[in-house]
Amino acid sequence: IGGTQFMGRETVTALVERGARVTMLNRGHSPNPFASDPRVLHEKCDRFSECFGDFLARSGEWHAIVDFIAFHPDDIEDLLRLRDVSSSLPSSSSSSASSSS
Repeated sequence: IGGTQFMGRETVTALVERGARVTMLNRGHSPNPFASDPRVLHEKCDRFSECFGDFLARSGEWHAIVDFIAFHPDDIEDLLRLRDVSSSLPSSSSSSASSSS
């Protein structure tokens, strides 16, 4: 999710260079640097709109989901719930405990 700027662009480039087929999902506000690359499918959709659920329902199986625009744990939980995947996200208390050791 994301993929046209900053870390997303570098990640998509690295994945494609390693032979992966990549689906980018973003709002389409930034130019798509991969528009002419057949290994990269670009879907335009805002994750908070109806098209997000439609996209997830028809998108098939993925090996991984990389989300560069999740600003809150609920963003990830909604994605995993819609994909019927379980999550093992650390709680904020376990994160702070491990960083203080």
